[in-house]
Amino acid sequence: MDLAIALEKAGFSAYQWGPDVSTYAALSAGWPEGNPPLPSEAELQAAYDAALAPTVADVIAERDRRLALGFDYDFGGARGVHRIGTTESDMKGWAEVRALAAARVSASDSTSITVATNTGVVQILPSEWAAIDLAAAAFRQPIWASSFTLAAMDPIPSDYTADSYWTA
Repeated sequence: MDLAIALEKAGFSAYQWGPDVSTYAALSAGWPEGNPPLPSEAELQAAYDAALAPTVADVIAERDRRLALGFDYDFGGARGVHRIGTTESDMKGWAEVRALAAARVSASDSTSITVATNTGVVQILPSEWAAIDLAAAAFRQPIWASSFTLAAMDPIPSDYTADSYWTA
């Protein structure tokens, strides 16, 4: 993060730390009366460090990034392993498949459903969808749990994106 942005985020005005601060600081009477006080180097460093500290929003962004990575699922037999996409758009599509699979299961209709994974097109039986949902939960739930743990930390570790925080 740029120093200027960090200091503004911390509440210091450009007049307090701008390019002329060193000039004003060097002059015994150089800081104009009525202006905000000139922050010390320690205050500026603390403000900069605080502005760079990870926030809950940063943790949520990392969670969302990880949730969107997808997972591998073995359909078995000739269908083999497919990469299941889990972006926001993918999840909307899977909701459609989930609804169709549930409707067909409840109607005792075993007509296969054509789905497109990140690997390619595959045919699934409506009754197979529950196993895919369970695999998705096994992939996604630890990410959610890790994000809750990280967001509750004070302070949030600066290396919060490290895999060690996100693996079960």
